Amino acid sequence: AFSGCTSLASVTVPNSVTSIGESAFFCCDGLSDFRYAGTREQWNRIRLDENWNEDSPIRDIRFEDSATHAPTQKGSQGLAYKVNDDGKTCTVIGQGTCKDRNIVIPEKIDGYTVTSIDGGAFFGCDRLPSVVIGNSVTSVGEYAFGMCLSLVSVTIPNSVTSIGKQAFENCKRLTDLRYAGTKREWKKISLDTYWRDGSAIRSVTCADGVIKGLFLH
Repeated sequence: AFSGCTSLASVTVPNSVTSIGESAFFCCDGLSDFRYAGTREQWNRIRLDENWNEDSPIRDIRFEDSATHAPTQKGSQGLAYKVNDDGKTCTVIGQGTCKDRNIVIPEKIDGYTVTSIDGGAFFGCDRLPSVVIGNSVTSVGEYAFGMCLSLVSVTIPNSVTSIGKQAFENCKRLTDLRYAGTKREWKKISLDTYWRDGSAIRSVTCADGVIKGLFLH
């Protein structure tokens, strides 16, 4: 859309945008001010082609609350991530991963320990069949896998301590979660009341048995 606009210095994207295509800002060499008129959670729901900012200087996005982050870094399997304030850990933000393939979220990306999956990170990745979450992750954000309509398998490590609101919203094919810990450990997780709202999840298979129905909470 703006490929080759070498004098383009500033872009403001409204929160009505739902997708940004391949090489949309290719060779926009002067583009240093990139703004989004919405929240980071809304941005994370946009369907971004993995090369949307190819060969551009876009490194930070300024949101309506003036907060910035670096969404352009990609590591293992093309996963997009942002480095946390401690400079040692990172959060998977998920852009560029909506492919028809399985995803493994590793314990480390480019040397940074992965501690969380951001809210809305994989929202709308409707071709994503399965996810294995690495043993360093402690939190799964709200709507993290919302609208992943092809998702049939998710493996959660016993390092996870919280799962946010509607983390698996409308995952209609996802009937069972695999949990690497015990039933007792699962019950210690901070689960939002609506963490599986709108999904087909009816059981969690733990290392020592299956939890079903009402006992999932």
